[in-house]
Amino acid sequence: MLLLFLKALKILFILAIIFFVVTFTVYFFNLDMKLTAAIYPWLLRHYDKVKRDQHLIAPEKEMPMQEQAESEEASKRGVLEPGTSRGWALNEVFPILVRIPRPRK
Repeated sequence: MLLLFLKALKILFILAIIFFVVTFTVYFFNLDMKLTAAIYPWLLRHYDKVKRDQHLIAPEKEMPMQEQAESEEASKRGVLEPGTSRGWALNEVFPILVRIPRPRK
């Protein structure tokens, strides 16, 4: 039993040494970046083929009537609605963030 354990320990030690040598060689010669530079043109070709939305502003969706009514009520009360253009102005919410220009002399 002890002999089997020592044999397994010896195999693990040899594997650890091999792993260290391989990873140190990759690190020393910067092989990961060289491989990336070799693969980069293929990645660019793939990325150029991917279809993507090129619109700067996404079209707004129609709100259901109930949401629209609730939204109008909230804007009348001055409630800030995150993610919408309605609600308070930025300078009312965070007055310290708004830069006030100094008058020129």
